[in-house]
Amino acid sequence: MRFLAPHLLYFLPLALLPLAIYYLVLKRALKVNFPGLYLVRKVYLKNLRGRRFLRAAVLGLRCLAVGLLILAFSRPVLERLPGRLPAESARDVPVSAVVLLDLSYSTRAEFAGRPVSAILKDAGSSIISRLGPADKVAVGAFSDRWEGGPLSWEPPARAAARLAGMTPSWRVTDYRPALEKAFAFLGAEKAGKKAVIVLTDGFARGFKGLGPDGAASVRGYSPEVELYGTALPAGLDNRWVSSVSFNGAGLLDGGFKTVPLLSAQFGGIGRIRSGAAAAGQVNGLALRRVAITERQAGTGFASWPAGGAAGGTLTGRVFMEPDALQADNSRWFAFRVPRAPKLLCLSSDPQFLLRGHGGHFLKSVLGENVTGFSCLFYDLARLQDLALSDYQGVIAAGFSEITARQAELLRRFVLAGGHLLLVAGPQTQPSAFRFMEDILPVRPLRAEPAGGARARLVPPASAGDFDWAGYQFGDIKISGFLLSTLSDGAQARWKIKYREAEYPAFAEITAGKGRVFFWTPGLETAWTDFALRPVFPVWAGYAAARLGNTRISVRGLGAVIGEPFKLPVSDDLNGPVDYTPAAGPARQVRPANGFYEFPDTDEPGIYRVAARAYGGADTAFAVNPDSGSGESVTEPAPAPPWTVLKFQDPAGDFFARAGGLELFGPVLAFALALLALEFFLAGLA
Repeated sequence: MRFLAPHLLYFLPLALLPLAIYYLVLKRALKVNFPGLYLVRKVYLKNLRGRRFLRAAVLGLRCLAVGLLILAFSRPVLERLPGRLPAESARDVPVSAVVLLDLSYSTRAEFAGRPVSAILKDAGSSIISRLGPADKVAVGAFSDRWEGGPLSWEPPARAAARLAGMTPSWRVTDYRPALEKAFAFLGAEKAGKKAVIVLTDGFARGFKGLGPDGAASVRGYSPEVELYGTALPAGLDNRWVSSVSFNGAGLLDGGFKTVPLLSAQFGGIGRIRSGAAAAGQVNGLALRRVAITERQAGTGFASWPAGGAAGGTLTGRVFMEPDALQADNSRWFAFRVPRAPKLLCLSSDPQFLLRGHGGHFLKSVLGENVTGFSCLFYDLARLQDLALSDYQGVIAAGFSEITARQAELLRRFVLAGGHLLLVAGPQTQPSAFRFMEDILPVRPLRAEPAGGARARLVPPASAGDFDWAGYQFGDIKISGFLLSTLSDGAQARWKIKYREAEYPAFAEITAGKGRVFFWTPGLETAWTDFALRPVFPVWAGYAAARLGNTRISVRGLGAVIGEPFKLPVSDDLNGPVDYTPAAGPARQVRPANGFYEFPDTDEPGIYRVAARAYGGADTAFAVNPDSGSGESVTEPAPAPPWTVLKFQDPAGDFFARAGGLELFGPVLAFALALLALEFFLAGLA
């Protein structure tokens, strides 16, 4: 037995109200002893036994009648046991059924060697095929939204054909929109038995939208509508790719990484099995197969060395081995990598760039694009012939003098927004900087030979700067440096400890729109063996990153299935573009209100945006299912808010249950009959 209005059963304790009233108003008789009334008392006690029985019967009938009234209005239904009677004889009234098919991407999973979506459609077709001539059926589909047109009654054959032609989408599950649509449609139906049948896998994600009140919280809910649903008999073993990240072309948030990495995070139900692996592709090139490292139960990690794509878009896909739900086993990605800053290195000492000197090591790092930067090397004497506005940063090293004209050109470059790194050396005297003292982060005092005193290089703290932990600095030999004091408003990022005092080693200051940096230990091997150490390429990238102002990390370009993707107008995108979705024809898109909006993101994949024909730069973005929605958690809900049909025979189970007899009338009539009997017996008592 089930109840169409089960919330009224909470009032059943009120059936004891007549009993409570009886004992509350009962007054004990006052005992008064009269002689000679012995025989009268005998007769009274003899009649009292019968009256006590009548009073108890009346009280019991009152309680039972109130309980039956509450039970009647809770709408009990006597179910026919499945398999006991044929479907035709089990149904006492025609059925008006709305069949709702779940098209979320979790139904792309496989169960017992078959797609779940096919199993659900077969269940719906078997129910529709057994409808009688007096029954009605309407078919609809849903994901986290209503899919398709309005509901309408249609012949069973047409309804079954429409159901068979539906295919799963890439959206997630939410039962609320579909139930609201079904309740509103059935609300106009006056006669017959009303039922909603939800064909779904029954995984927990879809019930989040219903809240703790379940189906009763849905707009238009009516207890007269019987709710049925399907569910897989067991959960599925599933793993998925939850996210992909890329640290950039050697750069990340102002720091420097020697090896750009493509990394992927994985999720799963339970532990990720031993030997699980992932692979992928970047810009059309295959990534090697690597093992997934489990970090904790249900999460994993994998990474690949990946070449940078400075000034372009990095696209591709990471995928893992197939499992029950292959729809979430891969993830597309697109990253916009900033242009590598263009740097200029100036020197005047011919020896500086020769093998074994500091300039040679600097050129081997920056000039060979090891760090992802583009750096050109020129003689300082050619400064006035160069267009400094073409460069983000300038390095001046290996010189003995900066002339007034050269100092003025460098000052203008910095004040306009450029960045300048000055590197001291054995040939550099404090007077070399006299024409630009107003923008220096330090005040040079003298070239200091360390002599017998040991000078030690101290890197900055890790917090707020690049993490230098793990690099050995204690063994770096410093036999000379330009002893300086810090200027007002400047910061000493690195320091030199010398004779129990600290002096600036790497200092910086803001000047106009740009910044000036100063490296006092120099790079020449006559002063220090720093350029010979393994840490030197890392330091060179660190310094170049500060010159290039590369504080913005690589930007991920991605959207969730069904959500339009937006890009702001920029120098690279400022006119019409050709937009090619993952599935569908190309079209032209123009910006509006400072943004491009790219619609029709209904399929996972790479979506191309071509602007090169219009004087811009081509780019792309990735579209994926929402990995954080919980759709990939293929575990059934413990208590669905509907009657779950038998997985083996949903049609037989539905018609057996839908043919149940409503007992409102009989129970109400029985309750009224008990009240009439109670009224009669109360008169006798």
